[in-house]
Amino acid sequence: MRATGIDIIGSVPWGTHFCQFYQDKQDLIDILVPYFAAGLEQNEFCMWVTSEPLGVDEAKAALAKAVGDLEPYLRSGQLEILDYSQWYTAGGGFEADRVLQGWVDKLAAAHEKGFEGLRLTGNTFWLEQANWQDFTEYETTVDGVIGRHKMLALCTYSLLKCGAAEILDVMANHAFAVIKRGGAWQIIESVERKKTEQALRESEERLNRAEAIAHLGSWELDLVQNRLSWSDEVYRIFGLQPQEFGATYEAFLEAVHPDDRAAVDAAYTGSLREGRLSYEIEHRVVRRATGEIRWVHEKCEHIADAAGHIIRSIGMVLDITERKQAEQRLLAAERARAEVAEHTTAEINHRMKNNLMLLSGVLEMQALAQDDRSPSTQALRDTISRIAALSAVHEHLYLGQEGRVGLADLIRRIAEMNTRALAKEEVDLSVTGEEVFVSSKLASSLAVVTNELITNAIKHGGARDGSLRLCIDLCRAEGRLTLGIWNSGTPIPKDFDKRERSLGLGLILTAGVVEQQLGGTFCLRPQAGGTLAEIALDESVLEIGGD
Repeated sequence: MRATGIDIIGSVPWGTHFCQFYQDKQDLIDILVPYFAAGLEQNEFCMWVTSEPLGVDEAKAALAKAVGDLEPYLRSGQLEILDYSQWYTAGGGFEADRVLQGWVDKLAAAHEKGFEGLRLTGNTFWLEQANWQDFTEYETTVDGVIGRHKMLALCTYSLLKCGAAEILDVMANHAFAVIKRGGAWQIIESVERKKTEQALRESEERLNRAEAIAHLGSWELDLVQNRLSWSDEVYRIFGLQPQEFGATYEAFLEAVHPDDRAAVDAAYTGSLREGRLSYEIEHRVVRRATGEIRWVHEKCEHIADAAGHIIRSIGMVLDITERKQAEQRLLAAERARAEVAEHTTAEINHRMKNNLMLLSGVLEMQALAQDDRSPSTQALRDTISRIAALSAVHEHLYLGQEGRVGLADLIRRIAEMNTRALAKEEVDLSVTGEEVFVSSKLASSLAVVTNELITNAIKHGGARDGSLRLCIDLCRAEGRLTLGIWNSGTPIPKDFDKRERSLGLGLILTAGVVEQQLGGTFCLRPQAGGTLAEIALDESVLEIGGD
């Protein structure tokens, strides 16, 4: 708020455009002298455009009586007192656009010199009736412009030159008027303007209530004047009072969390530099009084002038603190659940391994107690091998991610485990192919059949000198997954029947799992001087990432 120096008015906000109806020179002095004295005292740039009946010299003399020597103000550029011919009709006649731009330029110059804003007055006694309509339209435009800037404008009209129609025109374009009645100054407000302002206040109140409910505030930044305006809700979100805020872009950045300040500045200035008409960002703010940190989501749109230069930014601020806090609580809960799950999984894995080891140990002791060449002993050995294969699947599930098992790595582990346990001589082992991640269900089935085929190859596929080459290849192509296990032993006969019961449970089990459970194909055939066992599955049964 700015003190007007006029007792009957008191203080008004920047952007106030009001008028005085006067009868004589003394009326002008009574209102304008205290008006400009208050402006000089508040470090405002003051501009007084005179006309009859009060000229430049008389205006200077009257103001000097109130504030003392005017020379310091004139020399510093804080005060200008001009005749109307030097301002309104400087170009030979009244030109509304030139005069209006002149006020804007004077305000910009005032800011450059460090003054708070522009306080002005213009006497319209020079105005002729022929120019009245043009001047009325100019006043309408001025009324809209002044409201957006750090300006106070007091227009003075002589009652000797204003009839009822002219007074109505004047009242329509000013917030209020001061006029002397019965020797005392009074304030008169336009009825229509009062209705409009009341409607505007009610609309602003509804907007403020809506913003408070939604925790959504709005702001506007005038880039020309570096003037930032906030709605009430933005002040609430930032934990500030209007008198605590400098109303500039720099003051806004001071309220941003130090760790987010550079990113926020880069988002805004980058959008200006790159010519983008909008941007949005999430960041934190710190409430000065309490140190409380709040999260906000900001979205901004820029407005350009006719030349394409961005002159104004408007935006919204949404308080998302509760959402962020809920997200953080959810993350903390997820981490806690993950820790519990990891601990539980580790305990289950430990117990499962112990149980499998115990079962394998019991079977091993049973096998050692029997004739090593008996069929029952061999059956026990096969069962121990199958338990080891399932144990490998379980270990991979424990170490893997989201219940997925790397099939190539699992097959390699089963092959290495069996070559160490069963081969009498060193086995030349190679495992090739891309890694394929499959579900635990499919991994368990393939582990069993792979174990059967590898143990058969090691037991029956060696050369006479005991040497063995074992080549395992995993291939995924053209919608099929193929697993080939080749050994360098004596090739099997071409008429070999893999379902012949005399061949043992292993091959019968393999054929049943592959063909009946998985819908694939299984074959054994001589190849390259050895024997190839091949499993082919349709890609649709891979259950990648499933369970």
